[in-house]
Amino acid sequence: MAGCATGIPQLPINNNLQGNESDQGNNQDGSTGVPRVVFIELFNTDGCAASKAINPIIEEIVAEYENTEVILVEEAGWGIYSTEETSERFKWYFPDKSELHTPSVSFNGLNQLFAQGFSLGGGGNSGNSGNETVEVDTTKPVITGSRDPLPNSSGWNNTDVTVSFSCADTDPVKSAFKKNTVKGKTLTKEGKNQSVTNTGVLIDAAGNTADPVTVSDINIDKTPPMVVINLPDTGLGTGVYLLNEVVNATWSATDTLSGVVPPATGNIPIDTSSVETKTFTLPAGTVKDKAGNSSLIVPISYSVIVDTEEPETENPQKWSGLGMGLYWDNKSDFDTLLAHGFTELRIDIPNYEETVWLAYSKLAVISAVAKGARVIWGVSTGTTLTSSNWSDYSDAVLDAAQWAQVNGVFEFSIGNELRNRNDDTTLTDAQLRTNLKTLATAVQAIFINGNVSYAIEEDDINGWISVGKGNIDLLSLQVYIYDDVGWKWQIDTMIGEFGANGTYITEFNIDGSDVNNYSEDEEVQAAGVTEMIDYIKASGMTRAIFFSWHDMGSFNLGVVKDDGTYRLLWNQALLNTESVKFATVPTKTTTASLPNIIALIQK
Repeated sequence: MAGCATGIPQLPINNNLQGNESDQGNNQDGSTGVPRVVFIELFNTDGCAASKAINPIIEEIVAEYENTEVILVEEAGWGIYSTEETSERFKWYFPDKSELHTPSVSFNGLNQLFAQGFSLGGGGNSGNSGNETVEVDTTKPVITGSRDPLPNSSGWNNTDVTVSFSCADTDPVKSAFKKNTVKGKTLTKEGKNQSVTNTGVLIDAAGNTADPVTVSDINIDKTPPMVVINLPDTGLGTGVYLLNEVVNATWSATDTLSGVVPPATGNIPIDTSSVETKTFTLPAGTVKDKAGNSSLIVPISYSVIVDTEEPETENPQKWSGLGMGLYWDNKSDFDTLLAHGFTELRIDIPNYEETVWLAYSKLAVISAVAKGARVIWGVSTGTTLTSSNWSDYSDAVLDAAQWAQVNGVFEFSIGNELRNRNDDTTLTDAQLRTNLKTLATAVQAIFINGNVSYAIEEDDINGWISVGKGNIDLLSLQVYIYDDVGWKWQIDTMIGEFGANGTYITEFNIDGSDVNNYSEDEEVQAAGVTEMIDYIKASGMTRAIFFSWHDMGSFNLGVVKDDGTYRLLWNQALLNTESVKFATVPTKTTTASLPNIIALIQK
């Protein structure tokens, strides 16, 4: 039967044919012209479905040849399989007469076996009697789609997405694919809710056609978020500021396709310490969008000029390089300090393990920056440092540096007197210094608002001189008199070794625990602080932070006493004037106490 034609082939049938198997050694009886084996060839043409009418036709033929074997051979009726190769294949099917009684088989034109034991007909020597049921493949093959790469947790990709399709025949009666032109596609353009439906068709050998498949919900965003820096106008025009003016710019980020991962805004302290045209650069990766694209570097220029007018200030005699050290619970006094010219505030330097203290400290930093202060902040530790846990400390510092960069911190401290914290066995003083210099390099890649500093005390000076400060911008010194002239040596040594641009005083006072140890006479206390300020200024140091603003329990170091009154050193030394009077005396702010904070004074 060829193609989809119907009807019974006109075969020369002779019902009186006699003989046994040995008589039938040849494939044709010469006296009658009747073949001893019937080949029923089914020529399938492209697009022609199988017909169930074939079965009764075959059975009718078998009824005429009840002592013979019927072999069903399916041959493709197109391409190379209609050549003499087909004839050679018949010889392969039946190399000798013994093959005439093997179980019938059905082959497709590619010699791929897809049904076995298809035996029709009668008596004979095949061992198969009666008509067999032929399994018919009526199930559509299946196309399955996939995508590469998969989307991120937000459902976005930031690269091309390739959609591929795989094909399978799921029917128990497996058959080869007659036609498979299924293809996928690579999406290269940005867009939301994109999809790909396979091209081409999939048809199995039984003529079943697969349904097309669509891979959807493909979101591609390759564009980095846009970051804009906004310079404020403080009275001289946008981008023009006075020398040493406290200025904070802001930045904001947008992304029109996938959206920005919060935070999308932030503050940036602007350096106005020298007269020139300056450029500030917001680093790459300040923000990311939901597709994972990082923002690019954003530069902006501004100018710093000298004010030619005579400045008006409440405290004309206060040294401009003088700052104040305080704790988070003194934040109600920020306005008082700023009003008296204390624009540099060193807040806390909390231990990173104490999460409550750290959280309150961050809130205080945000408040101070919003008011215009230049904040010195960072983290330290109350845990003994070893070679095993150093990575924990390093990770905590890097996290804090990222937070400080986003929230407008002016100077970041990578630690405070850690020489008193290392175990000196697995982590020696020398190893600690090496680790800190390496850590400073990593922090500088994150924190670019200002300098990176580390605070030391007297007995660590020579150790740092021997190895150098490396990439630590400022090796700051904590210095107290303690009825000793050694404090002057400390200042002279640090300024001589590291210069005015490499060091400053991060804490100073006449005593490290109680100013009454120096003298109970407040005028003597004020004179001692004045002597220190004068010596620091004369040494070439340009900055010094007085510690501290407020008494803390048994530590009587503050400008403000526990009862809310001010020591004379405030007016007579720090402000260097008696002309400043307060209309009201600030009272001590009552807050919920934090565990162990009072005992954790960073010296």
